[in-house]
Amino acid sequence: MGYIGTTLALNNTCDIQKRTATLNSKNQKVLSAYADDSTSVACRLITKSGKEFIDTKWVTITKLQLYLPYETDIEEDDQVVVNSQNYSVQFVNHNPGNSAHHVEAEITLVE
Repeated sequence: MGYIGTTLALNNTCDIQKRTATLNSKNQKVLSAYADDSTSVACRLITKSGKEFIDTKWVTITKLQLYLPYETDIEEDDQVVVNSQNYSVQFVNHNPGNSAHHVEAEITLVE
């Protein structure tokens, strides 16, 4: 699924979280966490899978693709929450096909 014809194709919502840093007052160490930056962002989560030949055997590869409205503020190292599941953003294409239409992000499940 490359091009999204209408915003109706974005059939879900997600929260986009940015990494934050705070200083632990007791030991002066920096603590890293994620905090909501944008909430209820329209999105669509697609699972893509296929087989790849690795080390003399076929392995199933599964990728998660998140589609978002054009100009959504999302970057690698962000985290998204979809259906109460946390995902790490691995790669972002802010303007696929120079269409000025939507954003695509490759994500992985945080376990």
